[in-house]
Amino acid sequence: METCRRTRCLYFNFHPVNRSLPHHALHNGIARNGRGMLAYSFAPFCSFSLTPHQSSTSRRKAFTLVELIVVIGVIAVLVALLLPAVQQIREASRRTVCLNNIRQLVLASHSFESVKGHLPPGVLASPIQGRTQGFWPREQGLHKPSYIGTKVFLLPYLELDSLDRKFATNRSIDTGDLDAWWKFPEPMGSQILETATNKISTFSCPSDRGHKHAQSIYLFVHAHDTRVRRGRTIGKEFLARTNYMSCAGALGAAEQQENDEYWHSFTGIYYNRSAVGFGHITDGASNVIAFGETASNTISRNGDPADYSWVCDGMPTAWGIHGSGPGGKYYQYKSKHKGDLVSVAMADGSCRSVSPAIELTTLHRLSGKSDGFEIGLVE
Repeated sequence: METCRRTRCLYFNFHPVNRSLPHHALHNGIARNGRGMLAYSFAPFCSFSLTPHQSSTSRRKAFTLVELIVVIGVIAVLVALLLPAVQQIREASRRTVCLNNIRQLVLASHSFESVKGHLPPGVLASPIQGRTQGFWPREQGLHKPSYIGTKVFLLPYLELDSLDRKFATNRSIDTGDLDAWWKFPEPMGSQILETATNKISTFSCPSDRGHKHAQSIYLFVHAHDTRVRRGRTIGKEFLARTNYMSCAGALGAAEQQENDEYWHSFTGIYYNRSAVGFGHITDGASNVIAFGETASNTISRNGDPADYSWVCDGMPTAWGIHGSGPGGKYYQYKSKHKGDLVSVAMADGSCRSVSPAIELTTLHRLSGKSDGFEIGLVE
């Protein structure tokens, strides 16, 4: 036993035992070595010291400031690495839902065709034969259009029979003596407007959350000539929106104007008062765009952000597509998905993504049902 002069601590020193000592000297496990020190014989190979002042209560119970900073830094790095991945997974999930929604519209149109013998019309606008002297008649006589679009015809095929019964308008393709659906006379007028306020998840893209910023709503879209008529209202913001519209082709059923041969060659499936069957899609159903994606806050003619009522349909492709960036006109397909790609559904139900950089002529050919150009899109 020794005492440390610096720390004044008591040490018990253990040293190797001399094996030449008599056995009785090791009887109690203690022997006196050559220096006169007591040695414990349990470990003849070890030599260590024990400080009796050391106890468990002297252990550190907290992190130092440096250790905390290091831990926080590591957590911050992990979050920075994982957050973009989580966001990408969530966006991929939303895109999948969006593609499924637009595919459901194509499948519903197939069911409509099986029952009626043709696909639903793009829009019930003014009859073509009613056009006189370069102007559309202003809802008079037999030429009062209802302007309802494709999705209204598809309601019963999307298991929305209750809404279909409430939206009680004349849906005859050959009848022109109708009232605009937002001006329908009472008592049905209020019921139709109320029906149009119902939000339908199949008509909405989960990535588009900007509808609340719209200052106006388009009530219809009608492509003809080199113009696109649109109904716009301020004060009916309660109407439910849509992110999907049927494709009218490059310019729908373009009328007798200059370059009419070009525009007519790219007539799509869903134009004004159309009744297209699959036999008319000679380019192949997998090569023709049936529905495309739209987005909130498109730029109206007066510069205000505007949305589409789900009654709207019949979008042209004459002016290309806008993509996912800010802006975009009311007569262009547009998307809110990342990657600047617009989702479209072909007439056979397959879905594709189209870049805004696509050549305009190629887009026209993809939207024409019988132009003779069988151009496919790679998934």
